[in-house]
Amino acid sequence: MENLKIYIDRLQGGQTLKIDETLSPNFLDVAEEDLLFEDPVRLEGEAYLANEHLIIHLNIETTATLPCSVCNDPVHIPIVIKNIYLTESLSKIKSATFDMSGEVRESILLQTPLFTECHQGKCPERENLKQFLNPLPKKTNDDIAHFPFADLDKE
Repeated sequence: MENLKIYIDRLQGGQTLKIDETLSPNFLDVAEEDLLFEDPVRLEGEAYLANEHLIIHLNIETTATLPCSVCNDPVHIPIVIKNIYLTESLSKIKSATFDMSGEVRESILLQTPLFTECHQGKCPERENLKQFLNPLPKKTNDDIAHFPFADLDKE
């Protein structure tokens, strides 16, 4: 498989293409200051044809590096996507070649969190920030939730 391309003619007659690739993260084409993909992208799965559709079943793994939301230190976040299915109608595939790099890229970026915190959510710098934050208001009896339709089923 070259550059995440699947050749449709190789899947005719019920053939299945096994996918077992380790790729450079360069194909993700991420040029963000606060988001890095430095580790390889691991793909495992299969591709096959079913009722005029290309079906790709994948497991995807890589690591994203984001700054901690509190201290700005880099945090390595594992991105693990299990059992994702990508489908494409054969009528939309031109030249009998399907490049799945865009779909894999999108799947990885959708699973990447917007914010993270180092030390499994317990950044040591959080204590230093408390002086700049407003304390949480204390709960009163007025904060109790009211359910206006709770009595409807009593009849």
